[in-house]
Amino acid sequence: MRTHVEETRKLSDSNFNDLRTLLNAVPGQIDYILDQFTHTKEKAFDDLDNINSLLGGSIYERLRPKVLPVLKDIKALAEDMKTNRATLVRLNTLLTDMKQSSAHLRTSLRDMKTSIEQTLTDPQCSFPVTATTCASISQSLSVLDGSANFDQLPSLDGHIAQLDGLLQTDLSSLVQKANDSLSDIPEEVKNQTRDFISEFKKTLNSIHSDVKNVSTKIPIQKTLSNFVRYINNSEDYILHYLPTVEKCNSYRSVPSLSSATMSVQLAGEGGENLTI
Repeated sequence: MRTHVEETRKLSDSNFNDLRTLLNAVPGQIDYILDQFTHTKEKAFDDLDNINSLLGGSIYERLRPKVLPVLKDIKALAEDMKTNRATLVRLNTLLTDMKQSSAHLRTSLRDMKTSIEQTLTDPQCSFPVTATTCASISQSLSVLDGSANFDQLPSLDGHIAQLDGLLQTDLSSLVQKANDSLSDIPEEVKNQTRDFISEFKKTLNSIHSDVKNVSTKIPIQKTLSNFVRYINNSEDYILHYLPTVEKCNSYRSVPSLSSATMSVQLAGEGGENLTI
């Protein structure tokens, strides 16, 4: 029994010390939790304030390698279309001039042939001296009928009209707007999330205030002090009654000792009687 009492004393001392250590650590743990929440809240605020670079910048960096080459190709196509139209207009103008010049040349050659033919009908061409020359000239007049005829070449007006229809859509301007929109993604993300961020900050501040208020309203120190006092009283109570338990244990052994003494005495008296 004495061994059990000693073990109980040691166990109670250990348990009460552990409880005191735990209770002493509670305020520090609460302060640590509040500090961690404050740090987390400030980090969240910092990320929200930089959402344009964190989220918007990430979106921009992911789209840029895919979108910019396409926009560059579209812009180059628009420039090529403008260049081709200008070239077609110049060619069409040149073709028109060539057709007009060709028609004028044919008219001039036809008039010249008619004039020469009339000249060859002059009576002087019948003279033996000039007859050979006139005949040679008459045979070569067919050359004047072989001038180039550019009227057979098709006009380029149809192709120019098609390009004009395509160029009504200002691709270069659209490409510039797309580039601007791509570059504005970070700022646009910030603008679109401004209301949400404001409400989210209010929510975090409210939670932080509630946590602080709870820790302030609850009398932690007083409660802990009362509990420590209760523990101390409990320990004193146990330590106070342990000697009593030991004493009771010693009383418990008295009857056994008395019985043994009486047995010895009775045995002694019986021996004396036998001797007599």
